Amino acid sequence: MQYEFLFQPCRYDGTKVEAQNPFTGKPWLVPTNEPLTAAELNAVHAVLDKVAAQGPDEFGCYVAVLDDGCEINVYANDLDRGCMVTFRWLPASLFRFAVDLLKAGNWTMLPAIESTVAVVSSLESVKGIPDGFPPIVICDSPEELRILVTEGVDAWEKHRDIVGGDQVFRHTQNPPPAGSTSRPRVE
Repeated sequence: MQYEFLFQPCRYDGTKVEAQNPFTGKPWLVPTNEPLTAAELNAVHAVLDKVAAQGPDEFGCYVAVLDDGCEINVYANDLDRGCMVTFRWLPASLFRFAVDLLKAGNWTMLPAIESTVAVVSSLESVKGIPDGFPPIVICDSPEELRILVTEGVDAWEKHRDIVGGDQVFRHTQNPPPAGSTSRPRVE
């Protein structure tokens, strides 16, 4: 079985641009999302260098074998706009890599898990959430991400409640300000 994590910026300015729907070929309006800055892109490349990723090949794919043997593929034709990481198993090294990548790009990660959520390492990486965007969860450690991905949102919320902190908010609201004490639940 193959798993995947999708990484993208989450910095929407409220405008929309016309693009071609990749499935229907028809034009549609999509929210404008700011790409990574040069500094963020350099930080993402540093994470790839840290795991000795080879690439990109002619399709924009980087390949790395993590220290416990987990092979990952990072598909990144437009790395400043996002990437997809694929893998076949869930070792600790994968969660370390994913959190490092998440932090380096100030990205939002969309893991392919049962409950659709968007993962960030900090609320400062989120701006102008569009309608229909999944609820956002803060995971700033490999252990938090492991719990979310392998055990689900409910287990992650229990962990969050034990360790404390303002870790989740609903996508229909703007992010709470840093240091906020509100703790809405994912519904």
